[in-house]
Amino acid sequence: MGAGTVFVNYDGQRKHPTVVEDGAFVGSGSLIIGPNRVIERPVFRGKEIVAAKLMNLSISCDHRVVDGWDAASYVQAVRKLLENPALLFVD
Repeated sequence: MGAGTVFVNYDGQRKHPTVVEDGAFVGSGSLIIGPNRVIERPVFRGKEIVAAKLMNLSISCDHRVVDGWDAASYVQAVRKLLENPALLFVD
């Protein structure tokens, strides 16, 4: 796949959960990514339960153009950059 368009849908004002559902229109060569709000949830760290800030990411893409594996890999790359923004400045 060559150049394409990535749409980011984030409701920063009201902080509503963003879910990209089946009915979303995604044009050829594009995808929509929807970050959700950051909330604290209990998680396991070793044998302890601690509060961690978590955020879900929703994605929708044209599967005629983008394979699901590639879309999932893209979301993981975005997640890695959000968790470690200093990586944006590393070659």
